[in-house]
Amino acid sequence: MGPPPELDSIPLTVLTAKRQRGSVKSVWMQMQDELAALSSDNKHVMCDTGHYVQLDDPDLVVKAIRDLARRCR
Repeated sequence: MGPPPELDSIPLTVLTAKRQRGSVKSVWMQMQDELAALSSDNKHVMCDTGHYVQLDDPDLVVKAIRDLARRCR
């Protein structure tokens, strides 16, 4: 499998859960940074949640979706 495609300036929001355990945390954070870097119009939001951000902080997810929709207009 090759590298992911570049998204140029397509708006992109990445929500990253900060509550990762053990040795996976540094790799997880690096991968999330790489994902956000796929677009020059990115927002990378660090969430004080576990893996299920939508369950832990649904208001944050709604806010991120609304912001992304606004940026797409």
